[in-house]
Formats: sequence, structure tokens, C-alpha cells
Amino acid sequence: MPVVILLSILLLLIILQSFIYKRFALKHLSANVSFSTPVATCGDIITITETIVNKKALPLPWITLKFEASRGLQFLDMTNTFLTDNYYRADLLSLSGWQQHNRNIRVRCSRRGYFSFKRLGVSTKDLMLLTSIVAVFPCDSTITVVPQQMVAPEIDILFRFFCGDAVNRRSPVHDPFSFAGIREYQPHDNLKSINWNATAKKNELMVNTMNHTFQREMTILLNLMPFTQMQNYSLLEKGISLADTWAARAFQESIPVRLISNSRDIITNGPIETEYGCSLDHFSRISIELARIDLTKKATAFLSVLEKTFREQRQNTTYVIISANADPSLQKFLIDKYNAGLPVVWIIPYDSVTRMPSVDAAVLPFTRTLEVAYDA
Repeated sequence: MPVVILLSILLLLIILQSFIYKRFALKHLSANVSFSTPVATCGDIITITETIVNKKALPLPWITLKFEASRGLQFLDMTNTFLTDNYYRADLLSLSGWQQHNRNIRVRCSRRGYFSFKRLGVSTKDLMLLTSIVAVFPCDSTITVVPQQMVAPEIDILFRFFCGDAVNRRSPVHDPFSFAGIREYQPHDNLKSINWNATAKKNELMVNTMNHTFQREMTILLNLMPFTQMQNYSLLEKGISLADTWAARAFQESIPVRLISNSRDIITNGPIETEYGCSLDHFSRISIELARIDLTKKATAFLSVLEKTFREQRQNTTYVIISANADPSLQKFLIDKYNAGLPVVWIIPYDSVTRMPSVDAAVLPFTRTLEVAYDA
């Protein structure tokens, strides 16, 4: 008889603790996963911080925090992580009452893009491991990974060759009464142009830039239309990096630059298009626009983008076309514009796995091919 009573009491305790955990285990519990920075550059190593807080007296002896991240974020430590279509992380931990857990996980931004956590879930069990309790928590942390710029002597040569006199400000004399903006100090800058107020605010040397009596602008037109039956995303990514690199060169020369592409924004699904500008904030905006390009969305016909852009033609603008697609209709359109006197530059990127496209001899005066080895 005592054995029966003892077993009954034990069973009652098991049922009671199961009921308590089922009802209260995930009450007053918060969980979050966040990125250490909202913007990074492809190749950077950042930190993902997972946080879970037990804001009650009831202990949680075993709790699992699970989240899912894009393959574009490469985990350096694969502990508790496995890779399929995405990275899946499941960390088992224990929380006593009124305890907080934080863990930092280092990841490498292996490709450009806009990333968020796809799922964040927490699961736990009662003391006897009989009941599973599961909850899903919202997670709104995002990161924008901008393209990595290409570092190659031929890119600088191309920029100088095509844009030397055409895109640089024509007059060697600054207009001291026409203030253009403020940018970071470069080694070639005159010390007299340092803006000491801006330097004190930014805690780094900043200089004033003045307009010249005559200036050129640059419009970068990025074509991301497929050029083979099998979509070569690698080469398209290199075209995106090349556009960012070209915009950076324009920024360094204080040339107002504009970006237009026939691709789509991954968030808004809208077109990729900026206004002219030559400030650091404007260049950052261009990099973010390039980062948010979604290559899975159907691109607009590039010729229609060109026709619209040239209809809105501005005086003193140089047009830099970056296109691995060398469609005959595109070649004919550019030949006509070049012969009409428009300052057109066409860069055709290619890589070791993509055959160089054939081009008409008439495009050679304003065209260069560029083998890009950067693995985007």
C-alpha cells in the first residue's frame, strides 16, 4: 500500500511539473538574434549576437535556440551548425531563474546582398523530458552587404583612358565662391582646403571641395540582362562590383555620378536609379542600391532603359555602360549614339568561364573588354 501511495504521489508530481512547464516555461521569456552592424562590405567578418532572457523564477534546465541564416553569411565556427540551402544553428543551453544568455558568433559576409534571419525559434522541455514546448519569436535585424570593390591596375587605366578629360572637371582653376561639398581628406589635397569644423565633428580630416568653372558628370548604366541560356550569376555579380568600383573612382575625383540599372530592388521591387551626387553619403547610397539588386527578378529590357536615359540627356554627361551582354541590337544603338557625338564608354566584363562576346568593329573606339578575376 505505501508503494502505491508513493507511486501516486510521484505521478502527481510529474503531472504537476509538466503542467507548470507547459503553461509557464516560455512565459516572460525573450529571444533575439542581431547583427553587429547594419551595413558591411563583402569579405568583412561581422558578429551575430544571440540573446535569450528568462525573466521569471522558473528555471529552464534545457532550452534550444534555433535560427536560420543565408548562405551568404559564412559561419566561421560550425559548432551546432549545419548547412543545406541555408545555415541552420541550434544552440542548447540552460537558464536559471532571472538569467540572461548572450553568445557572439563570427561570420564572414561571403557575398553582397540584403540579409535577414528567416526564422527564430525556442524550444524547451519539462524536468522529465516528457513535454516539448515550442515558440517562434519575431526578429527584424537586417544587414546590407555592399559589393567588394575590384583592385586591379587595368581598372585605373581604363578609368583614366576613357574618362581622363571627358569626366574630370575641365578647368584646372577652382571657383573659390562655389562651394561643392565636404569629403574625406586625400593625400593629394591642399592643406588650405581642410575644413576644421567638419574635421572636429567627424574626428578625421575633412576638406572642402569647390566647383570648377566647367564640370562633367557621369552616368553609370548597368545591364544585368542574361547573355546566355544558362544564367551566369558569377559574371553578373562581377558587373555589379565593377559598377561600384567605377562609382568609387568618380567619387574620389569629385565627379557627380548617377547609377541606373535595369534590375530590381529586393525590398521594393522598384527600379535601381539614383540622382547625381559626389558626396560620401551619395556614394554609400549607390553601394546600398547595388547591394540590394535581386538577380532572381526579371530585368527590364536594357534598350528601353537606354532610350529613356538618352531622352533625358544632360549637357556635359559621360555615359558609362557596363554590360557583359553584347546583343547586336545593343551594339547598333550604341554605335548610332557614338557617331552622333555622345560621350559613350562601354565596358564588357568577362571571366575565365565565359567566352568573350563578338563585337562589331564600329564599337571598338569606345569599348574595352575587361577580364575580371574577382570572385564575387
